Amino acid sequence: MTALDGLEVTEFKCSSQKRMKTILAILAIVTFVGLAWASPTISVNDNGGGLSTVPVSSASGSVVYSSSDSFWSLVIATGLASPPYAGYGTLSDPYMDLSIHATSLSVPGANLHPLTISFSSDKVYGPSSGEFLAQLSGQVLIGSGQTVTFNTYANTTLLITSGNVPGPGYVGSWTSGDVNVGNPYSLTEVITIQASSVAGASYSVGGTLYASPVPVLAIIRSAGNVVLTWPTNDAGFTLQSTTNLASSSVWSTNLPSAVVVNTNWVVTNAISGTRKFYRLIQ
Repeated sequence: MTALDGLEVTEFKCSSQKRMKTILAILAIVTFVGLAWASPTISVNDNGGGLSTVPVSSASGSVVYSSSDSFWSLVIATGLASPPYAGYGTLSDPYMDLSIHATSLSVPGANLHPLTISFSSDKVYGPSSGEFLAQLSGQVLIGSGQTVTFNTYANTTLLITSGNVPGPGYVGSWTSGDVNVGNPYSLTEVITIQASSVAGASYSVGGTLYASPVPVLAIIRSAGNVVLTWPTNDAGFTLQSTTNLASSSVWSTNLPSAVVVNTNWVVTNAISGTRKFYRLIQ
């Protein structure tokens, strides 16, 4: 009977060890998956104006935000850090996108409360062979717009800065050169909108950051025109256009020719006549 009891105890110990090994294996899998997904966080402030300073985070890879105070009404429709979504980035070629709709209220002292939005990923990324490309786009929907800045940080080091971009149309692209900023690193996008004490304004602004081995063509509507831009440090590319995307379509060099504005090639086309499709070719 004693031997049987001893056997039973031994079997219990073995079973416990197996269960412990299984639990450790599951934890290892969860940890591995946790390293693969990005958990983005949005933080906002308006220099003591009253917007909630409690960071909003989501483990899904996408986070949204909505709040208001005496100076701002703010809705962040998209805060996407990728991975996790296939096609939007990898750990070595990350992609981050931030879409903002903010209304500055016309109240005394509003100019003392600029709106700053920080969008970060708490996961670590690895270097890529391409370049980091930051793009700011948007417009003033109502009222008189003020300047907007778009900065990107790798860990705590400033990677890309836009400087002050004036309204009513906000469009620009900036590259940082080689992506190799050390391994590992985290990323943070910071968009700041300066308020006005004279009149309120409604802004629709977006910032995108990704690593790319080729230049990316940005396009935005501005009044009755479309404005197309791509970085000047990507030499040898020509903007072409066509009126259809059939296999037999003919691509022609777009007119007017591009001009250099700050760090971008810029082409402005009127929105009229037959629709056009655009591409960069080298």
